Amino acid sequence: MGSPSTSDGSKECITLETNEDCLSPSAAFELLADQHRRYFLHYFRVETTRTAETEEVCEFIVNGLPDSDTDKDSLQIELRHQHLPRLTQCNIIEYDNRHETVRYYSDPVVEQCLEFVSSHDLG
Repeated sequence: MGSPSTSDGSKECITLETNEDCLSPSAAFELLADQHRRYFLHYFRVETTRTAETEEVCEFIVNGLPDSDTDKDSLQIELRHQHLPRLTQCNIIEYDNRHETVRYYSDPVVEQCLEFVSSHDLG
């Protein structure tokens, strides 16, 4: 049984009923497959905060990416249109687009997968 698909055939995250539900390991690794999402979630581990402005997280990502030519403006657009909706759909974050802030909701499976990935990929 694979991941649910949208009408256009792309994969979709499992929507959780409550914050107490966890993503499957496969869904967690799928979320962490993107380098920008890994660094986005890693920000909340390093800064030990649950809320942040998206601009602040973008700076963290741009400064942390090794050998990257990613600029902050294009990353903010990518986050806003691609990554934040996906993380919101999976109940990992709550995004307030009026104030450009996010609230992080810890998921035990994502945390374990991120810890493993962090030891190999993140600073």
